[in-house]
Amino acid sequence: MVFSEVGGSSLFRRYKDNPILTAAGWPYPVHSVFNPGAAFIDGETLLLVRAEDYRGFSHLTLARSKDGITDWNIDEAPTMEYFEAHPEERWGLEEIRHCLCFLFFGWAKGFSCLNKRFRNN
Repeated sequence: MVFSEVGGSSLFRRYKDNPILTAAGWPYPVHSVFNPGAAFIDGETLLLVRAEDYRGFSHLTLARSKDGITDWNIDEAPTMEYFEAHPEERWGLEEIRHCLCFLFFGWAKGFSCLNKRFRNN
């Protein structure tokens, strides 16, 4: 996205070649990709992308790019996925949010999880 001029009708303009990431470009089979958390670290754009598998369960995968638009390097397997010690994650990790936290000089990450009560199947 590019900032529009002051006084324009919108703060952002869509990149003409959107979407920049698709399931077809993923290094392993996924149904869809969406809702990334974004950061710019050490000259690189990092996206922690929600990817949905063919069962409908989501996990998070890291994608990196120097310009934030092209030449994405996507992890070969999910970066964060269901962990058996956390049964609340069984039905998927979704809606990633993160921010730089100066209190402990690192990144704070949060995501929502679904449990069986909220699934239709």
